[in-house]
Amino acid sequence: MRATPTRTPRVARPPTTEATAGDASGTAILTPVQLLRGLVQPVEDTDGRRYLLVKRSGESSLVRDPTTGSEAYLPNEELSSVEASGLELAAEAVPAPVRRVLRAVHNDRALGLLLTLEDRGPTDVRTLLDRTDLCESDLHGLLGEFRAAGLVVEADVLGERGYETTDVASEGLDLLREDEARE
Repeated sequence: MRATPTRTPRVARPPTTEATAGDASGTAILTPVQLLRGLVQPVEDTDGRRYLLVKRSGESSLVRDPTTGSEAYLPNEELSSVEASGLELAAEAVPAPVRRVLRAVHNDRALGLLLTLEDRGPTDVRTLLDRTDLCESDLHGLLGEFRAAGLVVEADVLGERGYETTDVASEGLDLLREDEARE
């Protein structure tokens, strides 16, 4: 007779917004777990520049610029909290055109379709159906998502309805290809 495995119940821990580590001066330091959970507090300086709060002490705070990753100490009186997600602010490290491509492309087939349109230029729907392994429904679904994301627009290709990539899509794909070329 086989024994039935028993499960150990998970104990729910109350969420904490307090930093769990600190240095000798009593300065709170956010742990990696808190960073991943989105407990990073977005702040803004008096000029409207947004930062991620890394560490706060009595007179100044260590903040990280989400786009460059650089860190600096700024006086606390120059910082104020912002109504925004720290994770969304952290995503600003990725250029906006790349973020738009990433949000619209859900798998390799979709990415391949977008790259094909970029490389071929304006392409009619019949050619896309003939030269890809997408059924008509899948093709139109992907093209609809790309249009909604501002990555493709309708184009007239020799009197037929077709599609071409937008400047935003071209820029995003170029940046993704540059990153791949560096690796």
